[in-house]
Amino acid sequence: MDFIKASALTAEMLSKQPTGIPIFLCSDAPRAARKLSESGYKDLSLNKELSSSLMTLPQEKRLSVVQQEAQKIVSKSGPAVLLSDYEMLFDPRYKIDVLKLFCEIARTTRLAVKWCGTTTEDSLEYAEPQYPDHQAYQLANYTVICVK
Repeated sequence: MDFIKASALTAEMLSKQPTGIPIFLCSDAPRAARKLSESGYKDLSLNKELSSSLMTLPQEKRLSVVQQEAQKIVSKSGPAVLLSDYEMLFDPRYKIDVLKLFCEIARTTRLAVKWCGTTTEDSLEYAEPQYPDHQAYQLANYTVICVK
C-alpha cells in the first residue's frame, strides 16, 4: 500500500498503472480527478447500473451474483474507470470484501475509486462503527494506492 499526494499523481503514472492495483482517491483534490479525466478514465456511477441489473434477476439469486455483476458492469465501461456511487456493495447481506473486489476488477481494468469513507494511516473505513454496514480495511492486507 502506498500513499501519495494528489500533486504527485501524473499522467505517466496513470498510464502505467500496475495490473491489479486500484487507486483510491481519499480526498476531494480536484487535481487528482482532473488528471484521471485527462488520462482517459471514464466516470462510472455503479449503484444505478448495478441495482438495475440485479432487479432483472429473481430475488433469491441476487445475493450470489452481485460481485460478478459489478465486475461485468465495470469491465464493459472501458479500459480505465473512475468509480463512484458504489455504496450498495457494503450492504452486509452481500458479505463482500469490497477492497478485494476492487483489486480483482483492477486486474482487467485500470481502476480508480472515489473513496466514500474515511482514512487513517493504515486503514480505510466505510460508515461509522455503530452501523451494520460498517467496514474497516487494514491496508497492509491489500495492494492499493491511496491518493491524499
